[in-house]
Amino acid sequence: MHRFYIEERLSVGVKPEIKGAEVRHIKDVLRLKAGDQVVLFDGSGMEFEGRINGFSKDGVTVDITEGRAGDTESPVEIILGQGIPKSDKMDLIVQKSTELGVSKIVPLFTERVVPKSFSSNKIERWRRIAVEACKQSGRVKVPIISEPGSLDLFVKDADPSSLSLIPWEGEKETCLKKTLPVTLKNRKVTFIVGPEGGLTNSEIVIAKEYGFIPVSLGRRILRTETVPLVLLSIVQHIYGDLA
Repeated sequence: MHRFYIEERLSVGVKPEIKGAEVRHIKDVLRLKAGDQVVLFDGSGMEFEGRINGFSKDGVTVDITEGRAGDTESPVEIILGQGIPKSDKMDLIVQKSTELGVSKIVPLFTERVVPKSFSSNKIERWRRIAVEACKQSGRVKVPIISEPGSLDLFVKDADPSSLSLIPWEGEKETCLKKTLPVTLKNRKVTFIVGPEGGLTNSEIVIAKEYGFIPVSLGRRILRTETVPLVLLSIVQHIYGDLA
């Protein structure tokens, strides 16, 4: 059954109207008709079944008939602070991290990020990518894609009760496997991933001051877009629902 995201809060008995780019997709690509069943979600953790009631020039009305709590969200809250990479690599990071259950992504301006500023259109693009990934993967909560910020502010605002890790190629003693506890008591993990070129020594020092643990991911150096997917997969396998 086709899934669609609506920002307004939904409930059984209401008749929401799907608008925007989804309308063309419904009409011209999927060729759905009145009476066809669809699933809607609003990011609240619920999803709703309904039937298409009718079409207007720029909208599709749905009669909601049933609501249920989603069961596709991870039991672990995972926050990713990602040094902004070049080109469109962030698109992939947002898409796959959403599929893997990330709760929040904070794009970070670190010392080796190029360029140091960009259009707000990119933020909206990343948020649309997150929504599409939720539709595809069956998630009922859209991860937060924050406005870009500094690494300094990110580490200062991090929850001190979180398991806070920072993979770094300069770490030679502490490996990820030895750092992960048997039981994740507070069900929250925070990562910082550097951009191309990695993080500087001074950035690692700042992160350590606020409780982040530098860890090695092994002898091979992974690309910036690979690291968050590896971390998310490992954490979800050990503590979450990636069984």
